[in-house]
Amino acid sequence: MTIDKDYIISDLGSNSTFYDWFIKENTEIIEKLNMLKVFNIEGVNGITAPVATNGVASIGLSGKVDDGISFNGPAYFNNFAAIPNIAVKVPQINSTVGGFTFGTPVRVYFDTDTNTIKYEGARANDQDQAEVMGVVSSITSTHAYVTLLGKIDGDFSQVNTRGIGLTAGWIYFLDPGVTGNITDIEPVTTGQVSKPIIMGISGDSGLVLQMRGNYLSGVTTAPQQLIVVLETFFSIYDTSHPDYVDFEPGRVVSLRTVPLNENTAFTNELAIYSDFNVRLANSNTNERTWLYLSITNKDSAYLNTAENDIFGLILSRQVISNKIYYTILTYGYTDSLNGLSDNGLYYLNPDWIENGVDIVGPQYGIEFCSSGVLLFNKSPSFSLFSNSRVAPCTSGFRSTDSFESSNIKSTYNYLVNGNFNVWQRNTGKNTADTSIGNLQFADMWRRHDGITGISNSKDYYIIRRNFNEYQTEIEGNPEYYLDIKALGLSAIGLSGTSGGYTAYDHLMIGHVVPGAKKFDSNYLNVNFYAKSSSSGYDVDVYLSRYSGTDLLDYTKIGTANLTTSWNKYSYSYYINPLTNNGIPLDIDSDYSEIGVDLIPLIERANLNGVTLGQDVYVSLASFSASINSTPTSVYPEYVDQLRYCQQFYYSTYDKDQTIGSLTMTDVITPTQNTESIFILPNKICNFYKWPVQMRATPSVSIYSPMSGILNRAYNKTASTTSVQLDTINTSGVGGRNGQNATITPTSSTHGSNICINNGIINYDEVYFHIIADADFNI
Repeated sequence: MTIDKDYIISDLGSNSTFYDWFIKENTEIIEKLNMLKVFNIEGVNGITAPVATNGVASIGLSGKVDDGISFNGPAYFNNFAAIPNIAVKVPQINSTVGGFTFGTPVRVYFDTDTNTIKYEGARANDQDQAEVMGVVSSITSTHAYVTLLGKIDGDFSQVNTRGIGLTAGWIYFLDPGVTGNITDIEPVTTGQVSKPIIMGISGDSGLVLQMRGNYLSGVTTAPQQLIVVLETFFSIYDTSHPDYVDFEPGRVVSLRTVPLNENTAFTNELAIYSDFNVRLANSNTNERTWLYLSITNKDSAYLNTAENDIFGLILSRQVISNKIYYTILTYGYTDSLNGLSDNGLYYLNPDWIENGVDIVGPQYGIEFCSSGVLLFNKSPSFSLFSNSRVAPCTSGFRSTDSFESSNIKSTYNYLVNGNFNVWQRNTGKNTADTSIGNLQFADMWRRHDGITGISNSKDYYIIRRNFNEYQTEIEGNPEYYLDIKALGLSAIGLSGTSGGYTAYDHLMIGHVVPGAKKFDSNYLNVNFYAKSSSSGYDVDVYLSRYSGTDLLDYTKIGTANLTTSWNKYSYSYYINPLTNNGIPLDIDSDYSEIGVDLIPLIERANLNGVTLGQDVYVSLASFSASINSTPTSVYPEYVDQLRYCQQFYYSTYDKDQTIGSLTMTDVITPTQNTESIFILPNKICNFYKWPVQMRATPSVSIYSPMSGILNRAYNKTASTTSVQLDTINTSGVGGRNGQNATITPTSSTHGSNICINNGIINYDEVYFHIIADADFNI
C-alpha cells in the first residue's frame, strides 16, 4: 500500500477493533497528514486563492497587478489588451534635476563633450532640438516615466503655452519658442519643425503621438494654385452709377449667390451674371442666379452670414470688350503681388479702405475681426492658406483668438507682473518718487533714464495709483495702474553709444523677461492700456535685449497715439534672431525688456513749450505679451505672481507694508511676518531659507521691526512695555562679545545665514526683517 496524494483513507467499520484503529492511525492518517506542507493559502499581487468549505483552494488571476511584472519571453493576447501607454523609466530625469514636469516633451542625445547620454526638454527651433523621444507622464525624486505612445493623464497647464489644459480633438505641436512646451499653433517659420506631440482627449488627458516632424526648410516647390476667372458687365455698375465699385488687385473678396429675381446689390458689392445653374437651399430645382462679389471686412453688410466667407484674393483685373475679368486666387501660391515685404503673417484689414489692398502686415494682426490668417509671406512669394470666416468685431474676439466653450482661451503672458500687482519695493508705491536716473520700482519693472542733460533740466515722478473697484474700462480687473511724469529739456537726438549699439535719447519704462533670446524668430504680441494728461502725445512701444550688463539692441515695435481716455493698444512684431555684435552673452543674467519709451512725449512737450513745472504725465495699465498668439490681460493669482517675482527680489514685509516701517502687533510683539533667532548656548546664527531659489546670490539688508532702522535687529526678551530695545541698545559689558551690535548675513541663492554677534545673551528672542535683491542689472 502506497500513501500518496491520491490515496483515499477508508472508513472504519462497526466491527473494527482497537488494533484496526491503531494501524489506520499510524500507517494511513498520520502518514497522510505528514505529507501536508501548507496550512493556509493567500493570493497576492494579482493572484486570488479562495478556499472552499471542502478545503479546495481555487487559484486564479484577480485582474489587477499592483507591482511590476516582467515577461522573459513573448507575451500573447488572444483578444484586445487595454494598455494605458508605452513608457520607459529614466532615472536621469527626476524632480531634483529641474527643467522637467508632467507633459514635458523629452529629447535624448549623446554629449560628446562629456561622453555621456543626456536628457533635456525638446524644442521645435531646429532639427536636433526637435527629436522627441517621448513625453514625461510621471516624475518623482528618483526617476521619471517617459511615455513613447499612448494615453497620459495630468495637469498640462505647465507645458501648454496657453497656461491651461488641453482641448479635446486639438493637436498640440512642439513649441519652437519655449523649451519643453507644447502649443496648439503649428510652427510655420523657416528653420523650425512642425512636430505633432499630443492629441487632446480632455482637459487633463492626451494621447501621445509618434509622428514624423516636418522641417520647414523653405526650399519647396510652389504649392498648388486654385484660380478662378470671373467676368462682369459694365451694365450692372458703370462708372456713372452712384454706387459704382471696382476691385483692384489686392482686394480680398467674398462671394454670395442670389436668385435671379432678387438681384439687389449692396454698397461695395459687384454683381456678376451667372451663366451656370446652382441648386439653392430649400429648392428642388436648379435656378439661374446672380453672383455678388463684395469686399470682405468688418463693415460688410453680410458680416454674420455664410455668404461672407472669404472667397479669395484678386490678383489681376483686365477689361476686354466692355467686360471685366477678375483673376482670383482662392487657395495656394502666388508671386504676383507687390508691396508686401515683411516676412510673416498678413491679415484681413479691419477698416474700409476706399482704394488699395485689404491685407496688412503682422503688426496689426491681433486687432482684426477675421477669425484667421489670410496670407503667409515668404518674400517675394505668398500663399493664401486660410479661407477664414469673418467674425463680428462686436463679439470682442480677434483674429488670432482661439475658442473653447464659447470663451477665449488664455495664453501665456510673459509679463507676469504686467498689472503692477506685486510691489515689494518702496519706490513709488504709496508716494511719488521724484528721483531721476535709472530706477527699479514695481517688481520686474524699471526705468532707463537715457535723457542727456544735468539734473535740473529734468522733472520726473513715478507713482502707483488705485483703480476704482467698479471700473470697467480696463480688462483683467486690475487693482493698480501707473502714473509717470517725464520731462527733460535736453531730449534732442543722439546721445552716444551703449555697448556698441547706437541709441537715441530715451526714457524707457519696461518689464523684464529673463533671456535675451526669448523671443527670437517669433511674433511678439503686446497689449496694454494707456492715456495721457493731455491729448496729442505719443509713446513708443519697444523690445530691448541685454547681455546682462550691456544693451544689445533696441527694437521699436510701434507708436501709441494717446488720448485723455483709457484706450487699449495692441502690436505684433516679428523678432529677428539676436546677432552677435561682439558682446559676450551672459546666459545666467541676460534678459529682455518690453515696455514703452516716453521719448516722443518728451520731444513733443519741448516743441509745445511745456515747462518742467507743468504736470504732463502718462498713465499705464494691464500690460501683457505673448508669442504667436493674442495676449490677454490674465495674470496669475497674487501668491503665484509674488512667488515668481521672489526669484529676483524678496522681502518679508507684507503687501500693505513699506520697507522700514514699524511692524509691531503691540508695544513688544512683532507681527508674524518677521523672522527671529532664539539665542542658545553656542548658537547665535540661524539659517533663513528663501521661499524659492533666487536667480543669483542676492545682496541682503536687515531691518528692525521695532525701529525700522537698517542693519538692526529687535531684542524682544530685553524689552518691556515701557522700553523697547534693538540689539545695539542691549550691547555693552553685560552683552555677549562686547559693545558692537553687528548683524552678519552670509547669503547664497538658497538662503542666508544670519548671525547676531552681540547685544544678546542666551535665550534672547531677536526679531528682524530681511530684504534680498538678486534682480537683473540696470
